[in-house]
Amino acid sequence: MFADITIIGLGRTFSPKLDHNLWKYINSDLNIYFKWSQHRKILPHSDSAQCISPSIDSFTGLANGYHTIAQTLLENTPCIFFVPGDPLVDEGSTIVVQQIADEAGVAVDIIHNDDLLSHILKRFGISPAHGLQVIDSTMLCSYNHPPLEPDRPAIITGLYDPHILPILKQRLYAIYTPPTKIRGIVENDVISTTLNDLDETVHQIFIPPQANTTGFTTFQDTIAHLYAPDGCPWDKEQTHYSLRQYLLEETYEALATIDGGQEEDLADELGDILLQILLHAQIASQTGTFRMADVIHKVNHKMIRRHPHVFGDVSVSGADEVWDNWQDIKAQEKAGKEEKYTETSILDGIKFAMPALAQTLEISQKAGKIGFEWENIEDVLDKLIEEAREIISAKTEREVESEIGDFLFSFVNIARKLRIDPESALRSTNVRFVRRFKEMEKIARQERINLHKTDIDTWQVLWKQAKKIVSDLEKKT
Repeated sequence: MFADITIIGLGRTFSPKLDHNLWKYINSDLNIYFKWSQHRKILPHSDSAQCISPSIDSFTGLANGYHTIAQTLLENTPCIFFVPGDPLVDEGSTIVVQQIADEAGVAVDIIHNDDLLSHILKRFGISPAHGLQVIDSTMLCSYNHPPLEPDRPAIITGLYDPHILPILKQRLYAIYTPPTKIRGIVENDVISTTLNDLDETVHQIFIPPQANTTGFTTFQDTIAHLYAPDGCPWDKEQTHYSLRQYLLEETYEALATIDGGQEEDLADELGDILLQILLHAQIASQTGTFRMADVIHKVNHKMIRRHPHVFGDVSVSGADEVWDNWQDIKAQEKAGKEEKYTETSILDGIKFAMPALAQTLEISQKAGKIGFEWENIEDVLDKLIEEAREIISAKTEREVESEIGDFLFSFVNIARKLRIDPESALRSTNVRFVRRFKEMEKIARQERINLHKTDIDTWQVLWKQAKKIVSDLEKKT
């Protein structure tokens, strides 16, 4: 008696010979399917045998995992599915088929055979003992970002469907360059090629560790070494509190790089922020508070929760609705923590470590969310003018400071109404002012003008010239 679905491994040869135990399956009335079309020739008398591959979504270009194969087998039971190598060791679809079949109450039987993986390791002359990464090509294509570390060796198996080759390359280009040297197995031969020149004749791929690259795990190990017995005395003395100034400084340096349009330097600045995150995670892991895995897990699930239009079945009309949903979901998450934090005000939880403009924006957003809000932008502009007049009429230094604060608060409300981040707007203005001022100094030097002794009219002329030069340069970039 046969199971509903029987997955049969055909071993490591490319032209397998079936033993007599398998002929009972072939000679039965079961539906027969193949993973690799090359294996059709082993059944010259079976015209009904079909080759099934994972479906490709033409809109997104994503491989649909192995769910299509599993569904085909479930809809055509009883059936046989022939796969290269061993069904558990070499075939990525086996686990998916088992999971879906188990949910449907369908029995799955597995017929083992010689695995391909050990054969592949020997052909490539490599050992799995040094951090080898192994992944099925279709499973890799199911990711939007490949789950590979570039500084560790990788084997990609099961490239039997030529349709997924372009997607596979696209995924790998996220961490490897097109000229990356790789090795591949074509039938029983090992060839050397590049990722860019990889073609459909290759069925197994080996990517060696890449020089001048560092995976996330390696970086974590570097940071952990700092706190090891033979690590750094200074680092081992640090606490979350003592490091807080560096987190703030590195964040501002990254913002300055972005504001200055220095994209080539941004990788360095983002790396410095990542360093601070890992340092805090390492300190917490040593006290048992949390680990880096917890940090990543929490933010990953937060992004999934707050994007139900991507990871769920929510429909949105555009970016504005996405923003509104984000705020609603964030409020729901916060409501779930109220008992823990005993928050009683809509303004509880304001992050007072943020820059003042960012604080003001958050405060006004929260107040406006429950209706404490100006009806239109004109009302806010009127309020801004009113606050400006009150600055002029203020008598004492303390009153002036208070009125300037009120003026800035109204200014932030205008920015919020126009959906502009005031912190970013002001930082951009600062960068622009510095550029113009430096250009004005350059013009003054060329014209031999002493800026320390010039009059207001000359300042105005120089400033207008500098503004035009900088504006023209910005238009070109």
